[in-house]
Amino acid sequence: MKELMISPGPDELLVCVMAAAANPKDWKASEQLGFTSNPGDDMAGIVEAVGSDVLEFKPGDHVAALHRASHPMEISEKTTFEEAAAVPLAAMIASLALFRHLGFPAPWDVTSETSASGPHLIYGASGAVGAYAVQLAVKAGLYPIIAIAGRSSNYVQSIIDPSKGDKVLDYREGLHAVVFKAKEALGGKVLYHAFDCTL
Repeated sequence: MKELMISPGPDELLVCVMAAAANPKDWKASEQLGFTSNPGDDMAGIVEAVGSDVLEFKPGDHVAALHRASHPMEISEKTTFEEAAAVPLAAMIASLALFRHLGFPAPWDVTSETSASGPHLIYGASGAVGAYAVQLAVKAGLYPIIAIAGRSSNYVQSIIDPSKGDKVLDYREGLHAVVFKAKEALGGKVLYHAFDCTL
């Protein structure tokens, strides 16, 4: 049997995929739009070959990326492929929502004038996108953060900064309780920004 030889293009990586992740959009595309393929977007693996114009990576590197190796990032060998495969799409959505759509300064652009540009409410803070949104908001100084979560509230509590006024509220307590506690956490400040990570 003849072995299939695949070569990357000049600006591409060829990656041996060790783990892939599925996202809600994958099953929604099949269920709601009738797509029969479900390729997923997130993957992690080992670089097999690099194109002639690639300078940042070499064979043997452990990477995570969107499929077709779009925007690859090197991962530590301490990070499992399964952990790394869960990063690309969720982190990208959280970043785009906070720093492009909502217009907050990215963590590397934060100055004393732009910090503390909250309050900011993140609904679904314990999901994949929500957890990245909380962590990015903390790094960008978007406090106080009012994070709405459920069973994983303890996890969300571990990634916020209560000293900055950040709070975690449990949606299972009911709408009225959450609204009351959110107003209490705001302390009279107006809430202009909210990010619903549950869609």
